[in-house]
Amino acid sequence: MSRLLRFQRARPMNWGSSFTSRQFSSTSAALSVRGQSKLFKDADAAVADIKSGSTLLSSGFGLCGVADTLINAIHRRGRDSLNSLTAVSNNAGVEGKGGLAVLTSAGQVDRLILSYLGNNKVLEKKYLTGELAIELCPQGTLAERIRAAGAGIPAFFTPTAAHTLVQDGEIPVRLDKSGAVVEKGRKRETREFNGRTFLMEHAIEGDVAIMRAWKADKDGNCVFRYATKSFGPLMAKAAKLTIVEAENIVEVGEIDPNDVNLPGIFVDRIVPATAEKNIEVLKLREEGEDGPPKAANEAQERRNRIARRASKELKAGYYVNLGVGIPTLAVSFLPPDSTVHIQSENGILGMGAYPTKDEVDADIINAGKETVTLVPGASVFDSAESFGMIRGGHVDVSILGALQVSAVGDLANYMIPGKVFKGMGGAMDLVANPDNTKIVVATEHCAKDGSSKIKQQCTLPLTGARVVSTIITDLCVFEVDREQGTLTLTELAPGVSVEEIWKVDDLNAGHGVSGNDRLLSSKVLPSYASKGTCQAVVYKSLQYTHYPIANSSVAMRSSVFSLLTLALGAIAAPKADIQSYDGYKVFRVNTHGKADVKEKLSPVTFDEWEHGDQHADIVVAPNDVAAFKSLKLDFTTLHENLGSSIVGESPSSKKWKRQADDESWYDEFHQYEDHVDYFRDLHAQFPNNSKLISSGTSYENRSIYGLHLWGDDGPGKPAVLYHGTVHAREWISAPTVEYITLQLIKGFKSGDEDVQTILNKYDFYIFPFVNPDGFVYSTKSDRLWRKNRQPPPSSAANQTCFGRDINRNWEFGWDSNKRGASTNPCSQVYRGEKPADSPENAGLDKFVRQLRDTVGISLYIDFHSYGQYILSPFGYKEDLYAPELGKWTKAAALVSTAIRDSSDDKTTYTFGPSGAVLYVTTGSAPDHVYSVGQAKFSYTIELRDTGETGFVLPPNQIRPNVEEQWVGQKVLLSLLDETFFDGEGPALFQGQT
Repeated sequence: MSRLLRFQRARPMNWGSSFTSRQFSSTSAALSVRGQSKLFKDADAAVADIKSGSTLLSSGFGLCGVADTLINAIHRRGRDSLNSLTAVSNNAGVEGKGGLAVLTSAGQVDRLILSYLGNNKVLEKKYLTGELAIELCPQGTLAERIRAAGAGIPAFFTPTAAHTLVQDGEIPVRLDKSGAVVEKGRKRETREFNGRTFLMEHAIEGDVAIMRAWKADKDGNCVFRYATKSFGPLMAKAAKLTIVEAENIVEVGEIDPNDVNLPGIFVDRIVPATAEKNIEVLKLREEGEDGPPKAANEAQERRNRIARRASKELKAGYYVNLGVGIPTLAVSFLPPDSTVHIQSENGILGMGAYPTKDEVDADIINAGKETVTLVPGASVFDSAESFGMIRGGHVDVSILGALQVSAVGDLANYMIPGKVFKGMGGAMDLVANPDNTKIVVATEHCAKDGSSKIKQQCTLPLTGARVVSTIITDLCVFEVDREQGTLTLTELAPGVSVEEIWKVDDLNAGHGVSGNDRLLSSKVLPSYASKGTCQAVVYKSLQYTHYPIANSSVAMRSSVFSLLTLALGAIAAPKADIQSYDGYKVFRVNTHGKADVKEKLSPVTFDEWEHGDQHADIVVAPNDVAAFKSLKLDFTTLHENLGSSIVGESPSSKKWKRQADDESWYDEFHQYEDHVDYFRDLHAQFPNNSKLISSGTSYENRSIYGLHLWGDDGPGKPAVLYHGTVHAREWISAPTVEYITLQLIKGFKSGDEDVQTILNKYDFYIFPFVNPDGFVYSTKSDRLWRKNRQPPPSSAANQTCFGRDINRNWEFGWDSNKRGASTNPCSQVYRGEKPADSPENAGLDKFVRQLRDTVGISLYIDFHSYGQYILSPFGYKEDLYAPELGKWTKAAALVSTAIRDSSDDKTTYTFGPSGAVLYVTTGSAPDHVYSVGQAKFSYTIELRDTGETGFVLPPNQIRPNVEEQWVGQKVLLSLLDETFFDGEGPALFQGQT
């Protein structure tokens, strides 16, 4: 035995008091003084020097492992002595029972950081009336943030909560007394790893940590029993000062080193635990009672049916996590000799049945805070390890409940705005790795109001996007193809017809739902009985038992609620009906420069396509045509029947044959999925000199994908940046940038000296779909859709007006001219509530700034249609000219000439400053990329045509358009390093050289 150990064991028990030398502030907590006794005679002495404003880490899960002795001592300090605490905990206790509720009720806590509020009505009221702030954080992320602080790691990336309100910072932290938001959530930085989105989370360090241990020696070595390990050891390591209340305090050496859960190096003070343990949910089984619960009513019978079917997802040897409610019942239907291992997120692997009265142990609870037992071979651990099992894909199946599930596997199960929101708990972590952990939803088919929980798109805040693989309800079973965005009905309950399942118009409205050529028979389960269906309209066209949901590739990231709405109200869902334009007409109204023509049009409802100084192109519905003609305006008809023109232009239904160098691609328009494949194949043609990239994700969780090209010497040269499909209905822009990409690759590989020179001087960053959601919507639902698919703000009078104009949402010049954009969400040029509040813009802006700060931007082009213009900054003012206007105009003139000379149609492009030549636009990309991104050249190019067909360009116009643009780009790219006169002034506007 060492001399040191003999000395330690010989020390007498010495009850200390608070040491003035160890007092600390919330900004600089003192380290513990080595060599002094860690034992305090009581909790009051141990907390006497905690200062107001401290960050308090409080351990426990529910009421299990909570340091109630220390919490009560802090409470006895009183609000006048100790207040403005920031408390970090998994949850906030239970009013009248214990936990942090004691401190929040007394007004000693100003801010909570937690994952779950529970049913604490007093706490909810304090939050909604502004008495305290609440930062909601997924439980696994919370554990990891605490663990990171203890390990000296300032931040980390996690897949948890990607594509949710957490990512966007849309959950309000603090409200005022009226319910208005005074502190917003923190928007997370995102990064892609291996094609997946990860959020950066910051470590949480505490000034003080308090926890309850089963046993502690006087050197601070601690043992925690069962589920009390969840947060205690993690918090001890992350705090400047750790205080432990111990049920048993023993001499040094009486704890076997192999049993120590928390080494004494992390513990500063120890006090006796005198508070009684509390049990939040006492759940018992009768002696000898095993097997499924008996159904006392129809509702319980319905829940049992779902749980019975869910149990069939649990195979021998599986490691399984079960959510609260119906999922928890599934284990009751397993055979007695089952080898399924049940994991609970609060740190248990090997959870057993509910205890009998004699088996109750307050330290053994499940994730629902219910008392449970452990099976032979069980293990216990802290919450960080528990969620590491989940995020790491070690759990085979996770069964969860749901408020809503979408056709692509989006899950919403933690909040209903306008009602109590308990917090997400561990749900977001549980669905963070759906590729390795199968996510099964077990839920009643209908909500209490009779509406189906199975939706085309979720309207409630998402728990996870594209995560669910199987949906089990009391009526049927669906399998979800998360990649293809299809939902397949595979099983029916006895007595339930296919037509009854599809009564919910969310899954069928506006879609041609069809069956497979080979009909799949329904698997009718003998024990799978059903009563009742949802309230909705029957669609008689449905005939089969196997239905892919047509056109359901949308993955709602979240219903982006405004902050106030999230706290107090709900929003409407977008409609999926197909907009018909049969009988609509497109007129060109000749204005001859007169401003009053638009006023004369006011009696007619119309959609404006394009306008200039001399004309305006408008779309008029059949019912308004007579009224329009009665105005006796000077007009020509561009589309006699817009619906017929759209049919002639429709994207090909043929699957592309996947040959990137086959230029027949440019003979027709294509579906979004084929465009994605085409760009992948372009990359495959040039693997050593290209990389697939992304600037982020759209509102509906589609990647803003692109391709980075470079020459012989590798990447890192000045950037050429192309954007396409900013406005959804401008279909010609994507094939234009695709064709330029193809020609760059083909030319470089074939030895074209001009192309090789270009690619050896510049890196190209090419994004064909800045607005993928809008484009998909324009191909599936409304051909003339322009904006993205973001919901309107909650303050909007009309909650059916979706979308922001991405080209009015850039930061520079956003609020500089009332004529350049609209504050009305129903407008086609709605600018958003603030700059870059669309996810598309947020990612693109970050990308632009990164290029600026690394390689610099030589050229930026935003491809649009229509009109045949080459437009330079500025757009936000008619008479504001940049110093570079001279060189921009000269270059544009040379490009216009090259296009005209190469074209059989002698295509002519007009050029000049956007605001002067066309019309005023605020918050536009070229202005922003020039002013903020410091691009040397910045243009909008409005492609074919000049209005004869407008947005509905015939497919036979694709190839001549893209070919002439390639000619123009080669000229422009050769001019980027030329020396021009950089004087101010309007220079040339009308195509003259």
